[in-house]
Amino acid sequence: MNSIKYSFASKYTLIATALILLLRWNDEVNIHKKLRNVNDIKSYAEVLMQEGNSLGI
Repeated sequence: MNSIKYSFASKYTLIATALILLLRWNDEVNIHKKLRNVNDIKSYAEVLMQEGNSLGI
């Protein structure tokens, strides 16, 4: 997400977008190909939330 920054994108928007993309990837790709397990997805989401907390979101 950091490489796709737009001047109008707030920190909140970037974190929220990353979470939405993670969920969408899981629903559309991961469920069929089983690339990551549920615990991995949860860990990624937690990292994103922690990043948001460290940014003051």
